[in-house]
Amino acid sequence: MKRRLMDLLACPIDKYYPLELYVFEEKVGIVEGMIVCPK
Repeated sequence: MKRRLMDLLACPIDKYYPLELYVFEEKVGIVEGMIVCPK
């Protein structure tokens, strides 16, 4: 995944934006991580 995709994502439940991204492994793009709705 590319970080710029985060500008397009919103929570599917309550449409909250922006989401939080926690990256565990990154190379050219994000290999492993977690996207969380902070609400």
